[in-house]
Amino acid sequence: MTKRISMGTWAYCTGPRAERPVPWDEVLQHLDESGLDGFELGGVAPHPTPRSLDNKDKRDEARSAWESRGLGCSGFAPDFSGHKLITTLDTKPYIAAFDKHARFCEELGIDVIRVDTLEPPGVLGEITGERPEPVVVAVSDAMKRLVATWKECTKIAADLGVRVVWELSPDRALN
Repeated sequence: MTKRISMGTWAYCTGPRAERPVPWDEVLQHLDESGLDGFELGGVAPHPTPRSLDNKDKRDEARSAWESRGLGCSGFAPDFSGHKLITTLDTKPYIAAFDKHARFCEELGIDVIRVDTLEPPGVLGEITGERPEPVVVAVSDAMKRLVATWKECTKIAADLGVRVVWELSPDRALN
């Protein structure tokens, strides 16, 4: 396997860059000029997202833009804003969003999709008495829900030839 170095594109449009994100074409130019091999696509506008690349022609054009520079995409980190994974009993909306993002990966030739638990560590705990606010979920229940949901997601991804990776992050539950 060839070793390649890529950079996450969210560095160009979140945090200090949130007010003035770097345009996508400038990101590709910077990556190319820096000698990097590619990028992990952060699914945050104004960079490519399933919403902005809403048809095959747009997706083909975007892929061509990075491949013409010799860049590859090492993975996709979708934006699951508005979704819950641990503090909800109904994970169907999350699974539907995952399906949309996994299909986006397949159409762009991206073979890795990154997931995380979405919610902060503070949602975990043992429930005693009445339901506390904010919602607290027992760790065992959270793990059962997470595993069941991600098993469904990995089946979707596998059918599309996409691998699922879990990014462990200290600001997320179960990490």
